[in-house]
Formats: sequence, structure tokens, C-alpha cells
Amino acid sequence: ASVPAAASVSGHTVQVVPAVRPLPIQTLRVPRRAVVTFTVKTKQPPAPGFPYLPKGVGSYFAVYFPAIKQGWVNLSDPGSTIGWSAQFPLFGSSHFPSLLPDHRYRMLVAVQRAGQIALPLPMHVLGIQPVHFRVAALTHEIPHLTPSSTATIGATRDSLTDLPIESTGIVLDWAADDSLTESVQGDACPTPLPVGGILCPKGNVGTFVITQTGFGRGTPLQISIGESFDHPVNASYISTYAANLPTPFNEATILAFGLDPQLHAGESDQPV
Repeated sequence: ASVPAAASVSGHTVQVVPAVRPLPIQTLRVPRRAVVTFTVKTKQPPAPGFPYLPKGVGSYFAVYFPAIKQGWVNLSDPGSTIGWSAQFPLFGSSHFPSLLPDHRYRMLVAVQRAGQIALPLPMHVLGIQPVHFRVAALTHEIPHLTPSSTATIGATRDSLTDLPIESTGIVLDWAADDSLTESVQGDACPTPLPVGGILCPKGNVGTFVITQTGFGRGTPLQISIGESFDHPVNASYISTYAANLPTPFNEATILAFGLDPQLHAGESDQPV
């Protein structure tokens, strides 16, 4: 994938997220795995998903709508100097769908630790049911020899291969971006060998480029580039590469998340 920051690219999920937290309308306390059932009082147009990782829930926060096979995950980004999380789509758009007042909606919620989440739009919550379904998260910081770089390659073992929904990405972080226009190329995907991300297999359902920015020159910048799948991928590694001009990035991290929406009754909710 190749994209200037904050530009639209045909065939990609491209999202530019300003580094501002919206005021939450309401909050919920959720267990580690839950089905949240809700309605809305008025029609709600498609809205951006939860834009940040809530405090206290651990390293991931995922939302998935089984009926429309759409969702997203926010993952802790160790390369961010100011604590931004990275957001990946989970098969489909990383937005809430259009919501109608005469419908009842079910969304799966997964967090590493039970905690409080904020809802970015008005919902009438009918129930929060503790359930069990499988998820897995992966973080691999790519080592570098200098404090900043214009290119990187890397790979790590893929522990998500048996999950039917998987998103893999490389997250690049700038402590202070002095250029208003970056030109980033990169990818991250499951591969049979650790090949630096240049031989990505066919069969993905979407590629994404998500940019999170401050305001103006010299502020932090985060760009996530990757692929999403709606079926198990037979691969042993997640491989990646990235290059950027003109400004060297400070950190590069492979992040991945997988989810199986099949609910399992009677199983203990073991930590993942």
C-alpha cells in the first residue's frame, strides 16, 4: 500500500483521525467478553468507531457486529510517545453502521481486562451479557539501529492463524512530524516465511491505511498500514515492510488481532 498522509486512496480503507477524544455520551462497564444489546431513539448515520483505548481495559478493545460482519479493534501502540492506540478494521469498515430506531442491535465486545468504556453515540442499552468467544492479540516491536529511519523490514511468528477474522498491520510513529505531506509505502500480512512483507498472499478482504495526526507541523504522527481477512490464513509468520519520505519515523511495530465470533457456552473466560 502507498498513501500520502491524510489522502484518499481508491480501494483502501483510509481514515484520518484527529488526535482529540470526543466527549462520551454515556459509559458502560463490560466484562472481558460480552454481547451488548441496544437500540437507538433516532436514526444514527454511520459514525466513527471508538477512537481510543479506554484506560484500565488492557492492551486491546474490540467491537464486532456479527449480523453485518463489521467491526474494529483498538490496540495499544508501544511506539507512540504520547500514548495513542492504533485502530484496525475487523473485516469491513471501522465505523458504526447506520442505526435505525425500530431495530435491536447486538455487538460483541472484547477487552483484555474488564472495565469502563465510553459510547460515542446515544444508545439505549438493553443488556450486557457475559459470554465466551476466542480472541488473540500480538505485538512485535521492530528493532532498529538508529533513532529514526526511512525504511524497515521485519517478521514475527503468527499466533492468530486459526481465527476466522484477522487484521495485521505495521504501525509507524513519529515523535514530531516536520513534513505536512508524507509518502508512505508498506504492508503487513500473514506469510509462510519471514519475507519482509513483500510477498503477501491473495485472499485478503481489505487493505487499510489509517492516519492519526496532531495539528500542524512538528506534532506527533501515527500511520497504520495493513490487511484484513475473513477466514483463517495458513501462515507461520506475519511479515512487514515500510518506507517513507521525506521524514524518518521513530518507531515501527507489528500489531495483529484475531477474533472468532462463535459464542461458546459453559467455557471459563480465560485470560488472553
